[in-house]
Amino acid sequence: MKHFTIPIFVPELACPNRCVFCNQHSISGCQKQPEPDEVREIILQHLKTIPENNSHIEIGFFGGSFTGIEQELQERYLAVANEFLVLDSGWSRLRSTIGNQESILKQSEETETLFLSGAETTIPGESNSGWSRLRSTTGNHKFSASPSEETETRWSSGADIRWSSGADIRWSSGADIRWSSGAETTHAQKRIHGIRLSTRPDYINPEALDRLKRYGVTTIELGAQSLNDEVLQFSGRGHSVVDVEKASELILSSGFKLGLQMMTGLPGDTPDISLQTARRIVHLGATCTRIYPTLVIRGTELEQRWRRGEYKPQSLDEAIELTARLLEIFKNGGVEVIRVGLHPSEGLLDGSELLAGPFHPSLRELVETYRWKQKLIPLLQQHPAGTSIKIPVTAEELRFAIGFNSSNRKILEEYFSKVEFIPELSPDQNRPLIITDKKLPLPAKNTLKTYGELVLLQTKNLVYKSINGHPDIFMCQGRDTVVVSPDLPPEILASIKAKKAKVTSGKTNPGRVYPDSARYNAVVTNEFIIHNLKITDPAIFEAFSDRKHLHVNQGYTRCNLLALDENHFITSDRGIEKVLSNEGRSVLYVDPASVRLRGQKHGFFPGCCGLTDNELMIAGSLAQHPGGDKIKTFINEAGFNIRELYNGPLIDVGGIFFF
Repeated sequence: MKHFTIPIFVPELACPNRCVFCNQHSISGCQKQPEPDEVREIILQHLKTIPENNSHIEIGFFGGSFTGIEQELQERYLAVANEFLVLDSGWSRLRSTIGNQESILKQSEETETLFLSGAETTIPGESNSGWSRLRSTTGNHKFSASPSEETETRWSSGADIRWSSGADIRWSSGADIRWSSGAETTHAQKRIHGIRLSTRPDYINPEALDRLKRYGVTTIELGAQSLNDEVLQFSGRGHSVVDVEKASELILSSGFKLGLQMMTGLPGDTPDISLQTARRIVHLGATCTRIYPTLVIRGTELEQRWRRGEYKPQSLDEAIELTARLLEIFKNGGVEVIRVGLHPSEGLLDGSELLAGPFHPSLRELVETYRWKQKLIPLLQQHPAGTSIKIPVTAEELRFAIGFNSSNRKILEEYFSKVEFIPELSPDQNRPLIITDKKLPLPAKNTLKTYGELVLLQTKNLVYKSINGHPDIFMCQGRDTVVVSPDLPPEILASIKAKKAKVTSGKTNPGRVYPDSARYNAVVTNEFIIHNLKITDPAIFEAFSDRKHLHVNQGYTRCNLLALDENHFITSDRGIEKVLSNEGRSVLYVDPASVRLRGQKHGFFPGCCGLTDNELMIAGSLAQHPGGDKIKTFINEAGFNIRELYNGPLIDVGGIFFF
């Protein structure tokens, strides 16, 4: 699926000061703030150019401090964007939210409710008969259906139903409601899947975030620019590193995706400081970033410093080399780089506004060309001159391997008699999908990336922080099927489905505290469902209906139990050890005291592990455990090889799941 962003520029609205490098009119090419009707027209015109199939489209408000502009104008802009939103495809658990309060739907009331994907609506026990008219109000739009249409559905307690927006629904006590996300109400232009915006770190607060959430904003990008206080001060940013850190935590804890933008070559900046900023962006939990080498723009304070000889911008080569190093940091840290270099506005392209600095309309391609050049140059020493060479490369990377203006090909052709770039499948197309906690140490992440496509899990406000990225909290995996909670992040679910795995949706979401947080933490083998059966999500029993039920008191069963095969188990719980021993299985008890879990006294050894074929991946070194030799012997005797992902302490990451 291809991703598109429809950009709406709102330059300099509410910016409390002008940074030394900033002239938003020149940078954006936008001389005035758009009216809401103009925003609507911009969106419509862009939609005409975007394919209707296999497109993920977002609206982005860029250029100004969006959350600092007048609240009424914010809402007018967001209301226009909200008109084009489509609901998530597939089934979504309904959350009924009015203000910040969970809403109770009463059978006798005619309620207007904003339904948001992600949680469930409670229907009180006394509401066990009669009809209620449900209306879904999304933004400023109400969806309704004529009683004559096929929109009336009956169900009994606990059943799932398909709901066309505005349908009349009859329920029995305690029913869970699910809907097929608005298919009947989506018209031609309702094709937008999310709204993103950029703002200043010091313009983030809980009230602003509540407002953005109501209108369907999904991603908030902060103009951090640097995470060095001296550089921020020299650049006139007017905020500190602490402001960025606090705003990032607020954004993530409120359920938004976080973007952190950075600039290179600012006053006081050095390559090392930029590299430190990139590492800090990864640590703060950003999912995306933009890299902007600093330019000297007409009408800025930086122009005056440059003319006085007080500021020297990066050369184009310096910017390319540094950005290539930054891309490696972000790639290894799982942070998507969605842009390199400023958007090429007319004033930058014709030179009327650009005075100095590393501008190029194809800067990203130059950087990717440089990265490939570093890979290809060693071939000149590894192969005899005058021979032919074939270079395998994925379709996505082919143009970068050949190079901007074929520069890399030309270098090779001066040495080799014949150069062929051979298209091959993307590594992610024929390698396994690996899902684990985003808090896995970076060296271990890098090791896993050599085995397959690594997807890192992180959630907010679903369970407590220590386990909010643990896959075994949100899914229960058997050999052929995986049962996932309704609130599993959609990008994770899409990755699993792309691997053609059989996916079953659970009935409930994990709760914030135990035992509700352990509903999916069961172990499923070819013979057993092993769990505290009092709390198991019912979908697990349905998906694995032929398995024998084995009850244990420990609700965090998968955290404490690793099934190597049908006969060999490793556990950190004495109760589980006893139950499996009574079944005649070979069980090794591993003391959990040496296993680390952030925010807890300790973790559990099975939570460090994941199985693929006959190899056991371990997040940490067994040398860090007093029983390491005994653990190795047990695993090897069961017929498995051991792969320690890094040479450090054992880290409980909620398991490492392979698909």
